[in-house]
Amino acid sequence: TTSPGAKLDVNGDVKFGSSGTVVSNMGVCTVASYTPTSTTTNQTCTGIPASTAVAVTCSASAAFQTPDTTVIYARATGTVNQLAINLSAANNVAVTLKCMWMQ
Repeated sequence: TTSPGAKLDVNGDVKFGSSGTVVSNMGVCTVASYTPTSTTTNQTCTGIPASTAVAVTCSASAAFQTPDTTVIYARATGTVNQLAINLSAANNVAVTLKCMWMQ
């Protein structure tokens, strides 16, 4: 970009550091409020590309039933705007998930 600002637009791949991995696409998305459990379910997260070669991490809007030991597992399914999500433990708390992804 030719003028400084709070936004960086890159047309092409990005690599952070000399030994970093090239990132061609990244973004954030929201999974609407639902009650995740230890059973994997597909959820809509608008912006996820139609690829399984996507790294995903999500954060919950509230504590789970067992707050300090529950892990969120999220992965891109290969279908556009879709994540497969499950938890490491039982849960009965509805949450909204904020997810970041990189391809």
